[in-house]
Amino acid sequence: MCLILTRGDGISFMQRITNEKGYTLIESILHLAIVSLLFFMTVAFLEWYAEVNRQIKDINEASWQQFSVDFQREIRQVQMVYPQSYHDQINFLTDRGRITIDYRSGVLRKRIDGAGHIPLLTNLKRHQLKVEDEYVTVSVTFSNGLEKEGKFIFGVYE
Repeated sequence: MCLILTRGDGISFMQRITNEKGYTLIESILHLAIVSLLFFMTVAFLEWYAEVNRQIKDINEASWQQFSVDFQREIRQVQMVYPQSYHDQINFLTDRGRITIDYRSGVLRKRIDGAGHIPLLTNLKRHQLKVEDEYVTVSVTFSNGLEKEGKFIFGVYE
C-alpha cells in the first residue's frame, strides 16, 4: 500500500521537493568571495589603524622633545620664580617680562606679561606643573595615553 500525501491543490509532497531549487555551487562561491573580501578589508583597516596610532605616538613624542628643549631654553634666564598658587600654572620673571605657563582646554601654553598665548604642547588629557627649589617638574598625558615627565632646572641650559 502506497500513501501519497497531497495538498488541496493536488500536488504531491515529492513533486514539491523536486521542484524546489537548492543552494548552488555558484551561490556558495559568491558568498565565499564576499566573506573573503570583508575579511581582507578588515585586516587592511586594522593595519592602517595601527600605523596611524604609531604615527600619532611619534608626533606626540616629537612634540615632547621639542617642548623639552624650548622649555629648558626659556627657563635658563629666570630671575625670580613667583609662588605657585595653582597646580595648573607657574609664573617666573625673565629679562623679557613675566612669563606664565598655564593650561587651557588641552593646551599647555605660554603668556608673556599676560598678553596673548603661545601653545607649547597640544592634545593633552592631563598635566601637572610642580615647582620645587631650583627646578620645575612637568608631567603630561597626551590624548592617546602617552605619558611624559621631565624635570627642568632654572638658570641652566646644556
